[in-house]
Amino acid sequence: MSLSALLHGDTFFLDDFAVRQWDDPNYSGTRISHDKADFVAKVHELFKQSGAKLVDGYAPFCKHEAAVQPVPVAAHLDLILYSREQLVEEYRAMPSKSGGQDPDLLLPKVPWGIISVKAQNEDYETPMQPITMIRNALGREEGGSGVPLNRDAYEASCNYWQHHAPIVAGEEPSGE
Repeated sequence: MSLSALLHGDTFFLDDFAVRQWDDPNYSGTRISHDKADFVAKVHELFKQSGAKLVDGYAPFCKHEAAVQPVPVAAHLDLILYSREQLVEEYRAMPSKSGGQDPDLLLPKVPWGIISVKAQNEDYETPMQPITMIRNALGREEGGSGVPLNRDAYEASCNYWQHHAPIVAGEEPSGE
């Protein structure tokens, strides 16, 4: 059984792709130490408090929820959401993601999967990093979302990330 089948509410579920932010010690992006089930419950609570509005993402199946309370290393968390339908298609294209099980039966019957959590200081969606845009442009069989690369959005992303750095939690300097 997929972990995401256990970590969901009535609107969101924690997709296995996002679980690496908790469980993979080698993951270099935003790391989360909060309990996964409590995190998903808090996301639902804040979503309802904010009036249940999502922000459009780079494709119709992608949305963002940025109403999550601040964390110690950042002012905001941006939750990247994919529709359940998109995730079913991606799991079908890569059977190894679902362990050979039917993804339609594997994933919770709720509309949105949390696929990533980004720590950031801005209260709006920052441009996707260029490498993520390239990976997403790959076919679903290669682990991408299958959305073609948009040249203007790619150039804007390159420009943004030349002047910004991602927030990555780390150890405090020792002063030695």
